[in-house]
Amino acid sequence: MLAIYINFTIFELNLLFIFAPFGLYFLFNLKKIFLLLLFTIFFLSSIGFAFFTNYLLNSHDLYIVDPFLIPSYLILSVFGSMGLIFLSIKISNQKFLRYIILVIAISSLLLSLSSNYFKNDKSRNKIAYVYGKNLLK
Repeated sequence: MLAIYINFTIFELNLLFIFAPFGLYFLFNLKKIFLLLLFTIFFLSSIGFAFFTNYLLNSHDLYIVDPFLIPSYLILSVFGSMGLIFLSIKISNQKFLRYIILVIAISSLLLSLSSNYFKNDKSRNKIAYVYGKNLLK
């Protein structure tokens, strides 16, 4: 079940998960209580949710459960961002590597936006608009 969650996270094209271990280390040295809070929320909103709801996490269940996993993706992005900050602090005297980190951060944002835009763009779906309009009549 954990392997399917990891594959689904990679499928979201969020490159920041690569830097999450650095972010965990940085938060451990910086603020342990903040790390504990974020890790608890991450655990409960990802692995805990999968065990609590007893989903098998096959492709059909992931389609249904996907919106409920958004908090875990966001917290994973926080860990990854903290990892990028940690790496940029460590290599602060090397400008070229700092530019590479900046390019990785921007490309992660653009890849995540491009892969999830169609799924989130429901501007032409008029069903909810008509339903709400009919309820207010």
